[in-house]
Amino acid sequence: IDLKTRKLTGFPDELGHVLTDFPKSKDFKILTKEDSRKFGKRPVDLIGE
Repeated sequence: IDLKTRKLTGFPDELGHVLTDFPKSKDFKILTKEDSRKFGKRPVDLIGE
């Protein structure tokens, strides 16, 4: 987070290779929309309670 503008900042391009070249575990998976809805539970509004 950029504390001056309170906005999320992007990952620097010169460090992008760090993420792509980093070793991944055997069960590594990029999560999809279907993965987040797999269990059929809706989020609970904790503030409105």
